[in-house]
Amino acid sequence: MPARLGRILGEISRQLGTINPHSRGPPLDAVVRLTTELEKWKEHMPPLFNSVRATSLIPPLCRQSQVLQLAYCHAMIHVTRSFLLNDFTDLTRRPPVPHPTVAGIVQKCIGSAEDVIKLVDSLAEQGIMVQSFWFTHYVCFCAIIVVYIYIIQQHRLPSTSPPHSSEDPNHLRYLFSLAEACQQHLAEATRKNCPSRRYSIILEELRREVHRQIGSPLQSD
Repeated sequence: MPARLGRILGEISRQLGTINPHSRGPPLDAVVRLTTELEKWKEHMPPLFNSVRATSLIPPLCRQSQVLQLAYCHAMIHVTRSFLLNDFTDLTRRPPVPHPTVAGIVQKCIGSAEDVIKLVDSLAEQGIMVQSFWFTHYVCFCAIIVVYIYIIQQHRLPSTSPPHSSEDPNHLRYLFSLAEACQQHLAEATRKNCPSRRYSIILEELRREVHRQIGSPLQSD
């Protein structure tokens, strides 16, 4: 089953990462197909790696379950994030009412990012974040970026825009708080790893921008 997930991830890169526009179909069609494949993969996973709480397993199986969860969420973020980033520099170019399929894709991206930071926060509470593999750090980094960008977008949209008004402000605040906590976990986990310290530098700039957008005072670390 993990091998199948790897094949789907490879297909995501081939379909959406190619620089030749003639070698791929419409992006929306490809993303819908690939997200459906990912969801089917998850549905067919054994309960051990799907519905059973990872912390209830013995340590080796617990770790395998967590890695598979992170891999699935990262694949979902990888295939959907282009729609989150689309027209990020000029939100006025977006249609007044978003395409329902596109809106659903963006929510899958945000939902997967939220699942990642929840899992990482849980790992940190268990005191095992520092011992995690580099893969965990990278997936966490990508998920935090997605959350920060999404929050910035929501606060830059006109107040009359449907996407803005439909998002629960309390949920945005919750996401931001959780993402900030995970950024701190990541900083602690990579403090002695010089290459990975770049994660903290990039995330800190985005974190400050979120504070500027939402008008909240910036807490000094």
